[in-house]
Amino acid sequence: MGISIDQAVVSNNTLGMLLLLRSSGWAFSYPGRVVYFLVHHGTALCVATLMPLLQPRSYASNTEVLSLERLQTSLLASAVSLVVSMLLALPLIKAGLMSTDRRRRVVGLVGGAAAVVVIAGIDAALILLPSLLSDAFPKKSVASVLVVYAGSAVVSILVLEPLAAVFKFYVLGERARKVVTAKDRARSIVPGSSSAEPSDSADELSVGDAGAIETRELAIEPADQ
Repeated sequence: MGISIDQAVVSNNTLGMLLLLRSSGWAFSYPGRVVYFLVHHGTALCVATLMPLLQPRSYASNTEVLSLERLQTSLLASAVSLVVSMLLALPLIKAGLMSTDRRRRVVGLVGGAAAVVVIAGIDAALILLPSLLSDAFPKKSVASVLVVYAGSAVVSILVLEPLAAVFKFYVLGERARKVVTAKDRARSIVPGSSSAEPSDSADELSVGDAGAIETRELAIEPADQ
């Protein structure tokens, strides 16, 4: 299904796709979009919790939670989370969730849900364990991590994701959404019907049956008179 540039920007935005409640048969189901959102931003939160290892000075106890240095850290976290998402095969999970094949969508949904659980556990451990196990860990660092994550999420949603959508639309030519058709649903129900030929022949039979029914009705009408 062809889409415009504004629709492409919304469809490729992790927050915008959640606002598309009515998507006209879009193969990217709403549960799949929720799972993708959680995986994407869970990864970003994981990166934000690891940023003190890359920039320990910005997480020092004498640093303000809201500062220019924190903004720079948020920008760096956005770039790092983008790379980490590629390494974690997030595009492959998204491809499975957007597939027109029902079985691939189910596999992508299950795999994505498992990734959400694992990432949530890692995030909780990275945020809570240092403050619980070590008195030297500054309490302000937890707030700093959340601020960096919030900043990186805003940059991703408002800047990086729209730019990526524009690049895909104009450069890569991705100007359509994958839509689940009646043939795709039939293939997921009837085993071995992966090719388009059986469905085409079925359409021809249905047309022939309709013609036969009309012929019978015409033949019966004189008898009724």
